[in-house]
Amino acid sequence: MKPLYKFLILLEALISFGPLVILLGLGLITMPAAVVGLISGEFGGVVLLLVEIGGILGIIAFICVLLHIFEPTKYFIKPKTLRWFIFCGFLSVLTFMFIMGINKSAFWLILPLLVSVHFLYLGRRYVLGNS
Repeated sequence: MKPLYKFLILLEALISFGPLVILLGLGLITMPAAVVGLISGEFGGVVLLLVEIGGILGIIAFICVLLHIFEPTKYFIKPKTLRWFIFCGFLSVLTFMFIMGINKSAFWLILPLLVSVHFLYLGRRYVLGNS
């Protein structure tokens, strides 16, 4: 792969997933409060906790597919596990969209979904491979 293509793919990843990574970092800060709430019997934080865990799994899948695009001969996790992580990531973003409310301000959440589909197309042999 040409260095220009690698640079453009990396730029696409940074622009589209930068805000989500920042939100995941902020979610990591609030995770202890959600766990304490669960222990005390308040189940309001369960959804946010699941969104955070799904987002982390989705980012792991995204990084594995991105690295596979750069190095097509390497496989980082099994394709079946990768597909589950991708599903968790998509579900996490969609759940967060519905929590925020679907309006014009949530448009920036559609961009990572579109870029994910693009990267899944580029790494389709890895994602759709037999495990």
